[in-house]
Amino acid sequence: MAETTQAASLNAALAVDFTLFKSKITAMLSKDEKGIRFLVIPVNQGDAPVVTLQELIDDIKKMAGRDTDTKALEDALNSAAKDAKDPGASDISKITFQLKMLYFYVDTTQGEGKKIIEYAFNVNIITTGLIPEALSSIITVDHLGVAVWNTTREIILNKMSIVNMDTYLGIAAAADDSDKG
Repeated sequence: MAETTQAASLNAALAVDFTLFKSKITAMLSKDEKGIRFLVIPVNQGDAPVVTLQELIDDIKKMAGRDTDTKALEDALNSAAKDAKDPGASDISKITFQLKMLYFYVDTTQGEGKKIIEYAFNVNIITTGLIPEALSSIITVDHLGVAVWNTTREIILNKMSIVNMDTYLGIAAAADDSDKG
């Protein structure tokens, strides 16, 4: 009787380091017999470098072509900033961004119908001096943080500095309806 051998499945791994918003990012892809896993994470989650709004507009022009018309966007931003507390702050180049977290994970190795897709994005928009002078004696806004996520991984949430309001306020988690009898 002839012995048959089964060939091993194709396994592959790929990694790439790149820069986004002046932040170093790593992307990893692995494939084995169970499926594919893909992960994107910042290399260093310390103090992220800042990127000016003008640099972002210039990068958009480079990606989309030099003839891309961004004048309407620039005019709207300049108009919104013209009544700023600091007369020099009306320059839109003073608006800066920091990419604090970029996380993306896809896992198809969990079996049929159990694909995992998670993401987290956190950016700070530094707006110091951009509040209109009429409001500056009442309020100043130094930065605006925008975070979007769909993960419960503590390590990611901790690196994003996300405050869970229920935990902070000492509110117990609501019981799952399926636990009720």
